[in-house]
Amino acid sequence: MQGPILHHAKKLIGEASSEKNLLNLKCSSVEDKMQMLHKQLEASEKFKTEYQKLYEDAINDLNKVSECYKSCITDLARKCSSLDERYSCSLEMLDSAKQESLEWRRKYEKTWNKNKAVKDQVKVETVSGTHEEARLADAHGKRPVNGKKSMILQLMNSRLI
Repeated sequence: MQGPILHHAKKLIGEASSEKNLLNLKCSSVEDKMQMLHKQLEASEKFKTEYQKLYEDAINDLNKVSECYKSCITDLARKCSSLDERYSCSLEMLDSAKQESLEWRRKYEKTWNKNKAVKDQVKVETVSGTHEEARLADAHGKRPVNGKKSMILQLMNSRLI
């Protein structure tokens, strides 16, 4: 019996040895996969660290730019407010200048109309005075002494003063 038992035992030992080799290969394969995963994990950690630093740098840059823009916006708002005040002040000055201009225009027109009325009155009086003077001169047989120009100047001076 030793022959068939021995043969069976050798067969079982061979199967166990094959199974052991198969398991050793599987174990070795799993260990290789583990090593590869550890390397991938280390590479991922390295990339993570690098990208995290890049992300933090980008956030810091963004914050700097944001502060710069906030400062610019604040400056622009201040300048805009200042310009609005200057604009309002300029509008008030313009309105005041318009009012003053209208006042001076009224004064000019009043004076102009007054002068025109005086001139018209002088013309009327000159014409009637010249006729009167001529009539008196004819009545006395003389020519007018003062003349038309002197009479006009006298009337204008008396009206303007």
